[in-house]
Amino acid sequence: MGPTERLDSSAAIEAERALVARLQRGDEAAFETLVTTHGPHMLAIASRYLHQHSDAEDALQEAFTNALRGIANFHGDSRLGTWLHRITVNCSLMRLRAKARRPEELGPPERVLADREAGDPGGAWGPSAAEIVERQELREVVFSALEALPELDRALVRLHDIQGMTLQDVSRTLDLGLSTVKERLHRARHALRRRLGPMLREKSP
Repeated sequence: MGPTERLDSSAAIEAERALVARLQRGDEAAFETLVTTHGPHMLAIASRYLHQHSDAEDALQEAFTNALRGIANFHGDSRLGTWLHRITVNCSLMRLRAKARRPEELGPPERVLADREAGDPGGAWGPSAAEIVERQELREVVFSALEALPELDRALVRLHDIQGMTLQDVSRTLDLGLSTVKERLHRARHALRRRLGPMLREKSP
């Protein structure tokens, strides 16, 4: 990092500290600055987990509410953006949990096919989602297919296959039974596989 970059970084940190201090004093203009500066990124985060734009906006509003409630306890142990990122993810996951508890969101019960390996739903299906996403030329294809999945299914694939969480951790995060997580992940993988097939063929030379 060169001298100019260090100065820019230092100035950004000082500006962030000043913004936090104003927020802690209840400065309304500071809140407007917070929304303008971090709102678009936070909405994008919420939209990764929630398919309906209205749900993502609700999660964003809740995230800002929680941030204001907790700003007094923010001591700068992490960057403000990192702190807001965690709050937004938590609010998005809470909305997913609430939707997952509704029977109509889970759909009709379905037996998991016998192609799991070592208890992992869906069995082997070529490269893992994480490996596919890392290939720059396929990112657009994969995420387009993901966006077409139901909200809960999309979250399961993201948390387990892309972010690398264990089935147990996904179960705890979404507050769902382990068997439900396995079944829905199995179905989500098959749905994703069906969508990716023709899309990848279109990308082929």
